[in-house]
Amino acid sequence: MQLTEDVFDPYTASQLPMTSPIKVRLVVVLVGLAFLSAVYLQFSGAIGIEREHLAKRGEHHAQILNDQIRVAKKTAEGLKAAMELSLSQEEPLRSDYSAYLGTIPDRDGYGLVGLPPPSDPGKALNLTGLGRIEAEPAFQRELNASLSLEMMFRWVKGFYPDTPWVYYLSNRRFMTVYPYLSFGQFFMDDSFYTMDLYARATPQRNPRGEPYITDAYLDEAGQRLMVTVGAPVYHGSEFLGIVGFDLTLKTLSESLQHYRMPGDNIYLVNDRAEIIAVAGADYPDGVLSRKRSIHELRPGLFEASLANLNKTAVSFDGTLIVSRELLHSPWQLITERSRWLVYRSVIGSILPPIALVVLIIAAMSLFVRETQRQRRIDSERSSRRFRDLLDSSSDMITVIDPVSGRFLDVNKTMCEFMGMSRQELLAIRVCEFSADMDSPQKWQDSVTRLREQRHFTMEDMGKRPDGRPFMMELNIHLAKEEGQEYIVAIIRDIAGRKRAEMERKQLERRLQQTQKMEAIGQLTGGIAHDFNNILVSVIGFAELARHEAGTNKQLHGHLDQILKSGNRARNLIKQLLVYSRGENRKTAEPIAIVPQLEEILSMLRPLLSTMIEIRTQWPETSPVVTIDPLHLQQVLMNLSINAREAMQAGGVLSIRVSEGIIHEGNCRICHEKINGIWVRIRIQDTGKGIPSNQTEKIFEPFFTTKRAGEGGGMGLSVVQGIVTTYGGHILVDSRLGHGSTVDLLLPPADQVVLPHEADSKPISQPLDLKGREILIVDDEPVVRLYLERVLASTYAEVTTCPSAKDALHLFIQDPDRFDLIITDQTMPETSGITLAQQIRATNKTVPVMLFSGNADVAASPQQLQQLGISRVLLKPVTAAELTTAIQQAISES
Repeated sequence: MQLTEDVFDPYTASQLPMTSPIKVRLVVVLVGLAFLSAVYLQFSGAIGIEREHLAKRGEHHAQILNDQIRVAKKTAEGLKAAMELSLSQEEPLRSDYSAYLGTIPDRDGYGLVGLPPPSDPGKALNLTGLGRIEAEPAFQRELNASLSLEMMFRWVKGFYPDTPWVYYLSNRRFMTVYPYLSFGQFFMDDSFYTMDLYARATPQRNPRGEPYITDAYLDEAGQRLMVTVGAPVYHGSEFLGIVGFDLTLKTLSESLQHYRMPGDNIYLVNDRAEIIAVAGADYPDGVLSRKRSIHELRPGLFEASLANLNKTAVSFDGTLIVSRELLHSPWQLITERSRWLVYRSVIGSILPPIALVVLIIAAMSLFVRETQRQRRIDSERSSRRFRDLLDSSSDMITVIDPVSGRFLDVNKTMCEFMGMSRQELLAIRVCEFSADMDSPQKWQDSVTRLREQRHFTMEDMGKRPDGRPFMMELNIHLAKEEGQEYIVAIIRDIAGRKRAEMERKQLERRLQQTQKMEAIGQLTGGIAHDFNNILVSVIGFAELARHEAGTNKQLHGHLDQILKSGNRARNLIKQLLVYSRGENRKTAEPIAIVPQLEEILSMLRPLLSTMIEIRTQWPETSPVVTIDPLHLQQVLMNLSINAREAMQAGGVLSIRVSEGIIHEGNCRICHEKINGIWVRIRIQDTGKGIPSNQTEKIFEPFFTTKRAGEGGGMGLSVVQGIVTTYGGHILVDSRLGHGSTVDLLLPPADQVVLPHEADSKPISQPLDLKGREILIVDDEPVVRLYLERVLASTYAEVTTCPSAKDALHLFIQDPDRFDLIITDQTMPETSGITLAQQIRATNKTVPVMLFSGNADVAASPQQLQQLGISRVLLKPVTAAELTTAIQQAISES
């Protein structure tokens, strides 16, 4: 197929043909007309820019005032918070000023009569009140709280130097004022409660208790206009009064004058057209010596500003005006500029460009041919640069005709990615390339959307010529060139990014699950530690009581029940420790797993319903794993009992064993990808299955779907702890109504090397430690008492210490005094291992036994051996276990 070389290049400049003299004159005329049009457009554009600048200045002035008003309100809010905090103190404040309070002679009131008038009013405050000073605690608390505001008042006065007064006005008819005013200058008056500064704070007008700004008013001398910035003060739900400070409007006018551009007039007016502040060359400072309406200065300006509030600049009476509503007060800001100033500025800005254009036109008339040649060279160079730029991009870039959807141009990256030449790509349409725009109608819908938005980004599924899909991100722009629309699309293959996002989400999920299980593990470990300390006394003293009970069979029976319950609790705590720390692996040994499972199933059969059929499938040669047989029994028993509960109406329990390479799914415990050689034990039932919203929780301790009292929720938690201990994984596949499958993955025996220690057997003969002295260190009094009672039967001399510090002090006094030290591992301030290290600095041979309520001892076997710690006993222990360990420790030493 012959393809036409019709490539769209938006950067290729048009080329002017060689012109005759007549054409040159025509061009000059056209250029002149274009020049006049350009001057007009430039003038109009400059006017528009001046309007925009005026609007921006109005916005800027409004923002400055908004910020100043907001800061003023925040300042009032800070005074309010300080007063309310003082009122809420449990211990009432006592101000130094309260000593000066007293009745004022010849007045029905009180104040700081004992306070000498300061040389500088800024060094003190004053308080005046009507009536008498009440002894009521609430009244006294409020008086002292208001007098304690002096530092806050000083700060406000320092921040607003022109503010006349900062004060607290109470409903109890007293007022605290800063700086100091003598009683002759100022005294509390009930007329304050009729003023706007108080009325705006009342719950009726200000139910939300927010800071406020009053209308402008004249000061007492009638010389200055000012406003009050205040805030209501509450104690609980009770409205007590107001805190506030006065701002002169001259301050606001000076602020506007500071930011005003020469030639602008700025008016700050309230909703009644009263001038709050004004700035401009036409208005001296004295314009605010009394309340004035803007109608006096600029008739009609207020109505025009209201009609165009928050809009762009508009014309009014030979000027341009911009009005903006302030956010934090009922005021509006009007910025005005004379049209003549606007025109003068515009003319001054466009004269240099006009002169430059005239010079350019003259130069064009003289050098038109050279210009044409240079334009052609530049156009070709620009086109080459544009093509190099497109082809060097790592993204696919294409230009598309919005009407036909045909590719007008493509870069080299797209050709390589699609495996097609540039000419082949220019012959196809977008519909053949995109999954979401695979029809002309869908393409036109996308073009319509693009015309409305001008630009959008989307993700789409693309397809290569061979049909292979790929995920892409489209960044699409609509552009115009000489009245012709075209679409520029930047296409990026995001398959790698999508994979990375998916992997990141999986990693986050794994991390969250790991952190959650670690937190639960730490909690259960702590619970087990505390319970073991309790069980030491329960089991230990029950054994001692049983030994001393004589022939009382009934008492023996009661004590046997206590021991039975204590041992059940002991076993439950062992399960908690399996979950929280992983069970001890010292008893692990390589075992052929199939014979062991058959033995467990023979014990399991009586526990299952006769309606449940057990099916097994074993390999010809049994795989070997390194595990404690009791742990394997515990895992299989827990999973089988769960299966039994899911098949109460009967079903099939299948148990299969296999060994091989597994690379499927993610571990339900650690969420890692499974890959490697594993021994798989599959336990499968035909029960009711597990709801999808519960599969993430089944291994959490104490999670159960049974009613209270029917299950403890520890079965699968123990399974998780044991499997994790031996470096294994768990896979779970369950659907509601289709049963459950649990795969236990354990490493083959040749991948795990575990130490093996022989179990110590209890001694059969009573232990005689007469002449021996033993030091016991434990922070639990009941544990110390139990150990002391047990060792009393061995005739040993026993010394007990409640802390490692006391024990170390006692040991240093006579390092050779003791034949054995028994210390708790977990104690305040110092652990048992740390105590052993300190003892070894003085005595290298005395045996040390570690007594712990937790399976997690923060030391390796090698470290324990280096410290001379001969035994680690886990609470609770029986008397027989304790005496056996003591005899072995003393014998070895």
